[in-house]
Parts: sequence; C-alpha cells; structure tokens
Amino acid sequence: LVTIRGEPFVDTGPSQMICRWKTYPSGKTLFSVSASFVNSSAIVCVTPVLETRERAWVDLSLTAGTVYTLNVVPFTFYETTGRSPLSGSSKGTTIIFIRGLLLQDMATQDIAYTDPEGRKKISTGVV
Repeated sequence: LVTIRGEPFVDTGPSQMICRWKTYPSGKTLFSVSASFVNSSAIVCVTPVLETRERAWVDLSLTAGTVYTLNVVPFTFYETTGRSPLSGSSKGTTIIFIRGLLLQDMATQDIAYTDPEGRKKISTGVV
C-alpha cells in the first residue's frame, strides 16, 4: 500500500479517486488504480505488481482522472527473488528478509515502515 499524505482531501468516492504510476523520466502511464479515502489528510492506494525494476512517479486524481496533482512522488519498483517468512504476526513484529536484484543502490530513506505502536520508522540500512 502507498499512503499519500496532504490536505485537505475530500472523499469524492472510489470511482473518482485514482492513483497513477508513470515511468520516470518519460511519463508513460504504467498503472492506474482506485484510491481509498482514509481521512482529510490521507489517501491509500494498492501498489500494483511490476516484475522488473522501474523508477516511477505517483500522482493522484480526485476527479476520475480528468485532473491530476501537480506534485508527483518518486517511487521505485524493485525486482525481488524471494522473501521470508511469507506470513507473520498481525501485531507487526515479524522481521522480514527480502532478497532481490540491485538492492544495493536502494537509498535508506526508501525503506519505511510503521512499528506496532503506529509510529513511522525508516530502516537503518539494507542487509
């Protein structure tokens, strides 16, 4: 999931809210998916699956795609070769190991998560 934060968001309905992933730097659309209103400062989109590494931008429309945000958010899809474990605690305390290609050039700030208390965290590095 990708959470887009800003304000003030208005719930225009699921048929109106769209997240769009576009290639960087060409701007070709990769995916468009429905977005879900969380509250006036957050909207959530399900991240589409992409099998290869791709740099992209994410933008948002609240008008069924007729107008998109001017500000785009950078997003990188990474090719993974496996992860373990495949499931874990619903409390969010499970450590997950991800294997993949070209992960060594992933910037630390690209790895963000929420701890069990709901606090936003950033990893200390790629192992």
